[in-house]
Parts: sequence; structure tokens; C-alpha cells
Amino acid sequence: MDDARWEHGSDFHWPGLDIAGTDDDASRWLAGLEAIRYAAGRGALRALLDHGGWPRVWLPSYVCAELVAAVGDRVRFYADDPSQAQGRIPADAQSGHAIVRINYFGLRRPNSAATLRERGLTVIDDHTHDPCGPWARDSDADYCLASLRKSLPLPDGAVLWSPVGGRLPSKPEACEAAAAKLPAMLLKSLYLAGHPVSKPRFRALAIAAEDRLAELAGVGMSAVSAELLECLPIAQLRARRRENFQAFASHLAAEEVGLLQPADPSLTPFACVLLFPSAVARELARRRLIAARIYPAVLWPLDELPDHRAMFPEACEVADRVLALHCDARYSAADMQRVAAGY
Repeated sequence: MDDARWEHGSDFHWPGLDIAGTDDDASRWLAGLEAIRYAAGRGALRALLDHGGWPRVWLPSYVCAELVAAVGDRVRFYADDPSQAQGRIPADAQSGHAIVRINYFGLRRPNSAATLRERGLTVIDDHTHDPCGPWARDSDADYCLASLRKSLPLPDGAVLWSPVGGRLPSKPEACEAAAAKLPAMLLKSLYLAGHPVSKPRFRALAIAAEDRLAELAGVGMSAVSAELLECLPIAQLRARRRENFQAFASHLAAEEVGLLQPADPSLTPFACVLLFPSAVARELARRRLIAARIYPAVLWPLDELPDHRAMFPEACEVADRVLALHCDARYSAADMQRVAAGY
């Protein structure tokens, strides 16, 4: 990366041809998974819910608006957020309902679905933040899904599978329009290398591609992304993310800021998630980071959900104070040290 163009965060760029091969355990596991491939995770969830026909679908209170929209009028919420070891399932979650659990930021240990299944609930686990982690690979949930494009450099892609052999929806046709973000990824890669590429141009392409993907709903993963996925060394990428998290943690000196830690040191965090003492402190830090060309993510703003603050003050209070800093394989340990110093 050209130091004059150095930046951290925001959308993936294509990493180029210097990536290693895919002969690793994680890549083989994902390739051999009997899964349905979709363009986006929200489309996978919507297809599953339409397929299953559950009258109520329980989502955790700390959740992205896209999943809420995918569930629609069937949605109910239960208390859960990244500061807890697991959610509090209400008595209203009854037999015949479905419940979605999220492995927030890849920080949680595997959690059996057996107790929930005994209550007659259909358990759906969202492994977007670590699709090939131990919980995903050892899950006993009825269904699992993961938006691959959130943790891997792909323009589109998500998977839906059943660890217990449950019936899956029909396979959707591949949709090449779903890969509209690829030109933006390529241009960003050239920009970061110092080539005469306009940053506003690739940003505009990326935003338009996200809007297009939202319109496409439950279409299949593009053939382009399917081919690119075969080239990615997933175990290597997970290892780099884990090393980068550790590099950042070891250089973060701000005592007033917490860093959400994995439940076990062997787990692979999705990001370095900072927990600030207040929403005001979070906003001041966000502005300071952006001025240093470090672009954090706010995951997720919950005020978009009606009455959520009154019903789930704990989840909203956490959401108000959280900033996520990327630690994926785009970056080196030196980059993560620079980010920690920039904070």
C-alpha cells in the first residue's frame, strides 16, 4: 500500500494475486458444505423463513436493521447483546416459533441448541462474523447462515445450511448483477497502490452496488464470487485476523476504553470492538479516527427500530458506545499498531 494513500477500514478491496492457495482445512470444509448459496445474508434468511413458515421469529435485541427487515411482521425480540455470554430467551418463545442466535463479532464459544429445541423452537444461528469458526463447524442448530462477503473479500455471497439435515429452500439461480461491487473493489486496490484512481468514483460505485444488492433480495451468489471464493485461503485469512486483533490489543493504551474479548483466546474475532464510557466519547473518538484516515464501523445503530430503546435499554446502551475497527487480512500487525496509536 502506498503510504500516501494509507487508510484503514471501510469496504474490502480485492487483495490481488499474492494470496496463497486454498489447500487448508477451513477452505475444504466450506467447499464441502451442503449449502445453498445466496448473494446476501438477508436474502438467505428471508428464503429460509418463507420456506419454513414459522409464525413468529425471535431476533436478539442487538441486531442489524437488515435482518429485522428480512423477518418482517413475524419479528419478536429477546434480550441479547455482545456484552453478555448468551441471550435471555423469554417464556413467550413457544413451540413452533423460530429463534435466531448471533455469534457477535466471532467472540462466543459454541453453544448447543439442544435446550431450545426441547422447547419446540427451531434454532437458526447466524455465523456471519466467523463463518468457518468452531461454533459454525460444530453447530447442532436446525439451520445456519453466514454472509461471507462481510468477512471475506467478495462482492457478494452468503451460505445457508442445516447441520442436522433439515430441508432447505430451493436453490436460487446465480445472479451476476449481485457482483456489481467488484469494479469498486478493483479500483480501490489500484487507488491504495498509488495509481491515478478517483476515490469518490470507487466509493460511488460501492454505494450503488450495495443499493443494487438490497434490491435483488433472495437471488443466488454470482458465478464471479463463487469462483473467487475458491481462490481464498480461509484458514490463512482467519489466522491473520486473529493475529491482528492481538497486535491491536497489545498496543491499545487507552485505559478509559474497553476492548471486547473473545470467550476463549483460540477464537477469531471479526473486528476490534471498542466499548466507550459514553455515546459522546464514542462520537469524539470516531471523528478523531476518521481524521486520521481510520474508518470505524458503527455496528449497529438501534434507534432505527421503533420503541427499541424503551424495550431494550441495555442493548441500546451498548450500541451507543461501540465502535468496530477492522482487523482482517488487508492489514499487517504494523497497521494495527498504527491504528491503536491513532486512537
